[in-house]
Amino acid sequence: MPDELKAAQEKIAALEAEITTLKAEKSENEPLVAAGKEYLDFLKEEALTKSGAVSDADKKQTEVLLGTITSPSLTVIKAIHGSVMQRFDEKYPPTPVGVQKEDTQQMPAPFDPVAGSPFRRSA
Repeated sequence: MPDELKAAQEKIAALEAEITTLKAEKSENEPLVAAGKEYLDFLKEEALTKSGAVSDADKKQTEVLLGTITSPSLTVIKAIHGSVMQRFDEKYPPTPVGVQKEDTQQMPAPFDPVAGSPFRRSA
């Protein structure tokens, strides 16, 4: 009987040590879990925003796809986000770095101080 009691006490001590370790690991991982959730929400929101810019039908399709996800999966959400970004880039191609956009506005005429002066003599 004393051997059983001693074995039970050792097991209790081992389990208490394991609980302490798990609590420490949980407190270390909580910020990482929160950051991961925030990143998933960011990807979902950006996918919805960009798909809405492409078309209303594309946004509805993206909403349905994101709604079918039952458990958070970074791989699936990144795949949806990637396909949305591809369709967005097809509709609104990005400007290559170093290439200026065409100016669609006309440049105003330069200011002429003589022509615009109220004290100008008539010719």
